[in-house]
Amino acid sequence: MPKTLALLPVLAAVLAGTTGLASAQVQWTRISAGSPQGRQFHAMAYDLNRGRVVVHGGSDASGVELNDTWEWDGTEWRNLRPTTSPQVRSDTALAFDPVRGKVILFGGVDRGGTDLADTWEWSGTNWSRLSPATSPPARSAHALATDLLRSRVVMFGGDAAGIALNDTWEWDGATWARRTPAGAPPARTHHGMTFDLVRGRTVLFGGDGLDDTWEWDGAAWTQRTPPAKPAGRTHLALAYDIPRARVVLFGGASASWSSFDETWEWDGTTWTRRSLAIAPPRRYALGLAFDIQRGTTVLFGGTDFMDSFADTWTYDGAAWSRPPASGPAARADAAHAFDLARGRWVLFGGEDGNFLEDLWEWDGSRWHARVVANGPGRRTMAAMAYDVQRGRAVLYGGNSNMGQWWGDTWEWDGTAWTQRQPLQSPGQRYGHRMAHDWSRGRTVLFGGQATPGIADDTWEWDGTAWSRRTPATVPPPRFGQAMTYDVQRARVVMFGGLGNSGRLADTWEYDGTNWIQAAAPTAPPARYEASLAYDLVRRRVVLHGGDGDQGLLNDVWEWDGSRWSQRAPAAPPDVRGGHAATFDGVRGRMLVFGGYQPRGGFVSDLWEYGTQQPASVTPYGTGCAGSAGTPVLAPLSGELPWLGDAFRLQIGQAPATTQAVLLIGGSKSLWGTTPLPFDLGSLGMNGCRLLVSVDLAVPTPIAGGSAVVPLAIPGTPALAGGVFHAQAFVLDPAANPFGATVSGGLSATMGAR
Repeated sequence: MPKTLALLPVLAAVLAGTTGLASAQVQWTRISAGSPQGRQFHAMAYDLNRGRVVVHGGSDASGVELNDTWEWDGTEWRNLRPTTSPQVRSDTALAFDPVRGKVILFGGVDRGGTDLADTWEWSGTNWSRLSPATSPPARSAHALATDLLRSRVVMFGGDAAGIALNDTWEWDGATWARRTPAGAPPARTHHGMTFDLVRGRTVLFGGDGLDDTWEWDGAAWTQRTPPAKPAGRTHLALAYDIPRARVVLFGGASASWSSFDETWEWDGTTWTRRSLAIAPPRRYALGLAFDIQRGTTVLFGGTDFMDSFADTWTYDGAAWSRPPASGPAARADAAHAFDLARGRWVLFGGEDGNFLEDLWEWDGSRWHARVVANGPGRRTMAAMAYDVQRGRAVLYGGNSNMGQWWGDTWEWDGTAWTQRQPLQSPGQRYGHRMAHDWSRGRTVLFGGQATPGIADDTWEWDGTAWSRRTPATVPPPRFGQAMTYDVQRARVVMFGGLGNSGRLADTWEYDGTNWIQAAAPTAPPARYEASLAYDLVRRRVVLHGGDGDQGLLNDVWEWDGSRWSQRAPAAPPDVRGGHAATFDGVRGRMLVFGGYQPRGGFVSDLWEYGTQQPASVTPYGTGCAGSAGTPVLAPLSGELPWLGDAFRLQIGQAPATTQAVLLIGGSKSLWGTTPLPFDLGSLGMNGCRLLVSVDLAVPTPIAGGSAVVPLAIPGTPALAGGVFHAQAFVLDPAANPFGATVSGGLSATMGAR
């Protein structure tokens, strides 16, 4: 419902031209948490109390350790973002503690290669470090399993500074105790372990290329000698399928680092390899846990040495299936553009430690994976812009594996990719930026990492050919800058980037002929890999995040063509660089996706940024015809009633020279006790209706058939969301016996930028 206004003082201020600066009204809204980035050597366990599969830590494809925490609820992943977390680590282990009713973590190896000896517990909201009286020595590559019958967490083996261990420890919810059975499995690392609930045994298999099976009953280890068994392997994973009373094994790597895609099951007597039509791709260093609530074994991540996986699979005992991804996997430096004709944000490729080539589209409510043939291929740091006139997303260049820099031109029409073959092009490069100049129908490219170094050239694509421009003034060379197109001012706007002397903090505008450096009194700090998008509704260029001199950023700045203003909305996204940002021209919100974060992590979260209270103008009702047609009342140049701004209404299709009155009121349903709309036929204005309460009337002369009435919207924050209504009354002696006509009505909602 619109806000009820003390209307007369407000409208009096509007007419008097009283304005002021409204307080910040912008906000961030997280639309989706995304999914975990690809990883290996992570820990995974089922939280029995909360019915969630928990994933923590590991390392990405480049070997950088992580400390993020995710949960799988059977449908989607959620990034929990606890305020306290264990330090980054990989080769750690998780298990459910039935005494404390929480998931516990022990050990792992940190970024410096040091083995850890800490114990942590996960509450579902936050991590807490425990201080048991006794603790095992530091280690990594060990295994944990939950003995539900004895209410113990069992730990075996691992790596201590390069030495394999074969000690057995148990956690009782309060402290660790070392068990010293007469016999134990040989020392090992990267083995698999789980608890067989039906038989009351902790089952251990493999590790370090071994193929032996052992069981722990709480007092002794017993080696089993099954008639069939998997080949020796390491970095495998085990989980226990409770309804089927089977231990499930998947993947692993041989001693020669050949990875497996086999599914095996242990029934307490023998191992059986399952012949399945569909299985996850071969991998090792994966995570596996049994989801009791949904009755499936859940697999996430792993590596095949070349790639780090970010996929989720479930196994019901009969078949593996891959739940459809709800959106793009975590990544940075994807190419992207908003397709105005189809109302979709197009996102292609990027990297998560691997180079990607998947294509996704966001329709305002969900992501759609587009599977098409003959696309551009794997790449990151390519540039993309949407050609408004031709209805095509244009992609150029990028960087891919094996040091390949691309200099190719592709176009996406919403159905298929088409590679264009222009006679000349900007050449191989990555980290360049592109923006489409709506007024001239040209896609503008600037800079990037090229050969022999960072470039400072300007190119334009007209849909057929690339042409190099030679402006009189040229910005310094740079790559990874932020660039967009200011539709209102018809300028390409560029900020920052990484140049030959480091990060930059300069603002440039390109008018199609020359580059002009803006002399802004204040500017955002230097950065590269930031995002820049033009807000069509608020008519501002929005800068977010990036890689600054002091680290990654999450600040927001807005450029109005003459000055930068820093905004301070609450609860912004985490710091990041290499993220994608665009303006959703259909739904009127800025979108931010993904990027990289400190310590090498990638994210796939989706955010919206915009005003809490947008300004809007909605026409209603109809006018009546006069000698020059039916008068029209509309905002000038698409203006909107923003707090603290001028708002101009134009009266058109009136007689060439006459008088008009702009009627302004607080209601379109009642004027005093008179219901609206009110039929003016009784006054001789046949077919005309009064559509607004006449609380104020603004006389204005008509010249050349039109007039502009300026209104100054007060900057009072309390007015945000307030509504007033307007209608034009035009004197027209030839129109009817009364000699006047009216326009249709407008409802104006005052908004705060």
